[in-house]
Amino acid sequence: MSRLRFVMLAVGWLFLQGCASMSAPATPVTSIDPLVGKWSGTVTIGQSVGFFYLTINPDRTLIAIWGDITSRGTVSVANGQATYQMSPPPQEGSFKLYR
Repeated sequence: MSRLRFVMLAVGWLFLQGCASMSAPATPVTSIDPLVGKWSGTVTIGQSVGFFYLTINPDRTLIAIWGDITSRGTVSVANGQATYQMSPPPQEGSFKLYR
């Protein structure tokens, strides 16, 4: 598994953990509004822990920064789910919102 793919998996996990308890059912995402903001936390890569910063803007753009990597992308909302696409290189996944 490449370092970037591992980081993106960790990012998704971090986002889920930061939003709320995993035991609660996911809240359908019907607009970008509940995701907009600045999020931060840590990710573990190998044996080191690094800071991770995620900004989601009202225009559905995002900026993710960890270590010396900055990635830009977009967020889409459809069918009650939010997904993201980032580059470089192309990365994609989904968000789940827990309240």
